[in-house]
Parts: sequence; structure tokens; C-alpha cells
Amino acid sequence: MELSCPGNPPAQAYELQAIVAGIVKPSDLSTTAVDTFKNRLSANIIKAATDANQWHTWGSLAFNTEIGATEDYTDESGAVAGVMVNFTIYFRTDEDDPYAVRA
Repeated sequence: MELSCPGNPPAQAYELQAIVAGIVKPSDLSTTAVDTFKNRLSANIIKAATDANQWHTWGSLAFNTEIGATEDYTDESGAVAGVMVNFTIYFRTDEDDPYAVRA
């Protein structure tokens, strides 16, 4: 509520949780720990997402973005391992028109 703005019509603020996930698949001959590959992947995801001026506004569709926690995941068999990078995107729209972008 504190990010919403008064007006006619008022601007309604939203938080959008976005997750970028990736799976690592090292070679069977690799002696590098799988955690090293997962750390590199999470760093590359963040680097790619922030590789533009004003990246946090998503082309003026949002007013801020926060990079959240990077979560590790492995399936039950241990055959698939990867990471999930969480982003929280903050944006506003007119209260009566969700297609009208507001600053």
C-alpha cells in the first residue's frame, strides 16, 4: 500500500516475483565441483539481467527491481542440479486500468 499513489485514478502498486532458473550439467570427466558450476550460473544470470542501463525499470514498465536470494536445488536422485535467482519487480498501474503504466 505504501508504494501506491493517490490521484484520479489512483496508482496501484504491485510486487511481481520473477524467478530465473537454470540447470548445470558438467561433463562426466570434469573434476570441478558442481557447486562451482552453480555459483557461476547464478552470477551469469544476475550479470545478464543487469546488463543494460536502467535495467531495474524493465524499459520503463517498472519503477524498481530487487535481486533476491539465489536458491540451490537438486532433484531427489541427485542427477539434476541448478539454481534459481529471485527478482522482485515493483510496478504501478491505474487502479481501474491494469494496462496503463504509472511511474
